This record gives sequence, C-alpha cells and structure tokens, in this order.
Amino acid sequence: MIWSILYSSLCLFSLADVPAGPFYREDCTVSKMEQDGTTCDTCTNGMSGFDTADPNPEHCAVKFEDSDYTYVCSTNGASYWEEVWCDGPPKESACGGCYSVAGMTGLAPLSLVVLLCLQRRKEQ
Repeated sequence: MIWSILYSSLCLFSLADVPAGPFYREDCTVSKMEQDGTTCDTCTNGMSGFDTADPNPEHCAVKFEDSDYTYVCSTNGASYWEEVWCDGPPKESACGGCYSVAGMTGLAPLSLVVLLCLQRRKEQ
C-alpha cells in the first residue's frame, strides 16, 4: 500500500514536464500571429530562466518593456516555453476556441496508476 502511494505521488510530480501529445498542434508561432503591418518576435522563457542569459522568469516582459511589443501567447511547456510578442494586433486565429488534446497527455501516468490498482484489485 505504501509503495502504491509513493508511486502515485511520484507520478503526480512528473506531470509537470509531460510533452504534448502526438496530435498537438502549436498555434502560438510568429508565422501564425504576424500579419501585414505587425511584426512579431519570440522570446525563450522558463520557470527558472534556465535557457537564457537572464535567470529571471519574467525576462521576456523586461526585454520588451521599453518597446511597442506586447505579449500575445506562449507555446506549450511547463518549465520551458517560447513567448510570442507583437508590435501590433496579432492575426485572428482561424480556429477560435479549438479543442486541443495536449492537456490530456498529462493524465497518462494517472491512468496507468488507476489501471494498476484495478488489476491488483482483480487479483485479490
């Protein structure tokens, strides 16, 4: 029983960096946000700023604070992501409020734990 609880706890902590699923489509890109009269740029960011020269997780906001660029969107990622910033209105999304399966991949470890528990219950 204790091992099951420990395993479940470890799985829940590992959900933070679960990659996007195979059907995930990234909608936050410069090419999808840029339109005539608007220039967009990306900025790498993360919880600890680990992939940047600036360890501040708000370094993108600092980078663009003295410009006309405003935050538009972020790519999928828990501890590391790309942000798109534009100096004008971004292109309207053709999708609107599309359903994405990306969030569902985080349930995979939890589903495995449930299946293991059900299997163990059948054996008893």
